[in-house]
Amino acid sequence: MTGIFDVGRNAPNLKSGNAAGRSAFELHVCVGCADPDPVRRRAKQGGGQALLAAILDAASRRHFAAMAEISAFECLGACTRRGRVSVSCRGKWSIIFGGLDDRQDAEPLCDFIEAWLRHPYGETAVKNRPPTIRKKIIGRTPPERHYLDCSGASPMKPNQIIRKVHITPQSIGENSDNEAQPS
Repeated sequence: MTGIFDVGRNAPNLKSGNAAGRSAFELHVCVGCADPDPVRRRAKQGGGQALLAAILDAASRRHFAAMAEISAFECLGACTRRGRVSVSCRGKWSIIFGGLDDRQDAEPLCDFIEAWLRHPYGETAVKNRPPTIRKKIIGRTPPERHYLDCSGASPMKPNQIIRKVHITPQSIGENSDNEAQPS
């Protein structure tokens, strides 16, 4: 199941996005998992659908509501950490959360998103993250390659780029030619 949800009370149709033709950021919510709590799971409560509903409700009261494109997915992987959400935007670090709970984490997630949106590259200091979701970040990915240019104009801190490798079809062919052939 994938869909676009209008989270603002008076927000424009998010399928059309902003003036550039896309939303300011994307929020992906895994809705396929049942609640990790066995009692709630047996009662058919909680889980991904409840997390999505809680996030939609919390986001609808935020200033960023009209900028959000929220998509529901049957599975985002990392299934041992139910309650997965990712937030991404061109030019910012993408953040992946796991173990979010619909009863307590929707508002702190929205607080995090506000801080993440304020920073030009989506970096948030650990001390500035809401305490209930601070340890629920299970991964992050750097901004797309265009923003990682090492020519000196890069917004990345030098210590964040360990090694940059360029692979071309020609170099791949050269490497395979130099490999030992079985006899």
